Amino acid sequence: MSAHVVAVYHNTESRFLPYEDGHQVTQVLSHWRD
Repeated sequence: MSAHVVAVYHNTESRFLPYEDGHQVTQVLSHWRD
C-alpha cells in the first residue's frame, strides 16, 4: 500500500485572480492518506 499526500496552497500575490507562473504560494493544509 502506498501513501499519498494532499496539499492545498494559497496564492499570496493575487487574492482573487488565477495563479500565474512565478506567483508566490504558501502551503495552508496537508493530509497524508493511505
